[in-house]
Amino acid sequence: MPNIGNSPVRHSLKAVVNISSSGDNTIITGVSGKRIKISTLFFIVEGDVSITLYNGATAISGPMSFGGTNEPKGIISNYGDAPLKITKGNSFVVNLSAAVQVSGQVCYSLE
Repeated sequence: MPNIGNSPVRHSLKAVVNISSSGDNTIITGVSGKRIKISTLFFIVEGDVSITLYNGATAISGPMSFGGTNEPKGIISNYGDAPLKITKGNSFVVNLSAAVQVSGQVCYSLE
């Protein structure tokens, strides 16, 4: 991978977050032999919902509450030089506790 200064140049891919079904929602489908490395995640919610992030079938976050009274309406998470890594072949999945519209984007690379 070429370097510019001290930063490696990474090929950045983007996945749209446009989900509204309760339960598991695949955001990035796993690729055999490849690891998904998420650099940025952002989304907004249209109502009260708990969101849990998954590495395939394994939770990588606890349930996070959004959209209710005194709760945030979204999140911007920049993982920078320490990307959120999904196990080779696994999908990045977002679980919604309720049928609420969630919209945003995930920036990632495959390794």
